[in-house]
Amino acid sequence: MKREKRRAVAAVAAAAIGLTALGAGGCGTRLEGASLDRYTVVYAAGDGTAERLAREFCSAAQREHGMRPRCTSDASADAGREILFGKTNRMQGEGTPEGRFTVSAVGDSILLESDTPSGLYAAGRAVLSHLSEGRAEYSSPFTGEYEDLSIRVMSFNLRTVDVSPRIDRVKSVIARNDPDLLGVQEASSAWQTALVLDGYSRVGIGRDGASDEACFIFYRTDKFELLEEGTRWYTETPEVPSVLSGSSYRRIYTYAVLRRKTDGVRFLYVNTHMHLHMASRKTAAGLLLSFLNERYPDLPVYLTGDFNTDIDREGDVYRYYAPGEHEDFDTLLEEDGFENARLTATRTDDGATFPSDLYADDNKGGAPSSCYNKGVGDIIDYCMTREAEDAGVFAHTYFADRREPDVSKPAAGLGNAASDHYPIVADTLLFGH
Repeated sequence: MKREKRRAVAAVAAAAIGLTALGAGGCGTRLEGASLDRYTVVYAAGDGTAERLAREFCSAAQREHGMRPRCTSDASADAGREILFGKTNRMQGEGTPEGRFTVSAVGDSILLESDTPSGLYAAGRAVLSHLSEGRAEYSSPFTGEYEDLSIRVMSFNLRTVDVSPRIDRVKSVIARNDPDLLGVQEASSAWQTALVLDGYSRVGIGRDGASDEACFIFYRTDKFELLEEGTRWYTETPEVPSVLSGSSYRRIYTYAVLRRKTDGVRFLYVNTHMHLHMASRKTAAGLLLSFLNERYPDLPVYLTGDFNTDIDREGDVYRYYAPGEHEDFDTLLEEDGFENARLTATRTDDGATFPSDLYADDNKGGAPSSCYNKGVGDIIDYCMTREAEDAGVFAHTYFADRREPDVSKPAAGLGNAASDHYPIVADTLLFGH
């Protein structure tokens, strides 16, 4: 694929630059007196976050120093000279104060410690920076502060109806999760008036071109600067309200290009509500990916939304597609580099985001509702990420918030839930290469 070719070319170019620097004298490649390529980078087996950070360190070493250390888990035999990312079965340090990281030499190994993924990333960057400066010696531990590179992303289908009794509930759920980025679906005209969040700005319009259902994006104004935004329809005329042939509804996606204020890293956030039927979803996914790859090929991407299908579970019985149909939809995203936060996060869960028992009164009167799948719980809400050549992004924690709202107004037939979906939350790390 074009994306893979671009990465390969960039890697070769980075290696060439690094080797040129080595030819100029090999300055900045010795760690505790040994060449960087004599070390093995080690992470705890099963710790996906530490593994991602360890592999990023090795890639950065290749780019910046022309040397790529071997990378493995602590399930392998002790390699002697090792760079240990976080807690492993090799040895434990004394820990670090909150908000700081430590790099220390223990025997032939280098131990990187911090209380957060951002801190571990900063520890690795400190080692590479010290190598460039020719002062990578840690017999006396090096401790430093770090910037918080985490971004909390939340996706929440609000449910279009019965808005007034649920306004405080929804706001309380959002407030207790305190997201940096929030994508909402089914933001009807009533929600567009009611949902105003202090400290956030929002972008997006309804699918009729003004009101109706919107897929709003909210972002924290203290953390991000808005560079571009828009709403597009899943049709061949994406800039005007339109409906895809074979679909019952107009469907849209809203996007925003944002810049993090602390370090200037730019990224794209896309929020959507997909079609009910498989054929339409596949067409829509192709249209979305074409737009992303043509307009923003060099930006890391967050993609959230109600996908209206359970793309992860084998043999699930979600009513809008036959068994196995989801695989083609899933493959379109995976082949284009997207990762599902629920599947890749080190800390995660496997519970439904669209359960069967939140709004039992919907089906009073006999016939099943055309909008709600009763009797089964499904995972149909997603947070996905895709890295870019100049920036990495991945989720290290994922969960669906199934707790009752912190405030609740009694309302007939509504129970105590905030919506008929549970919101999903992903803690991610976004960093520049």
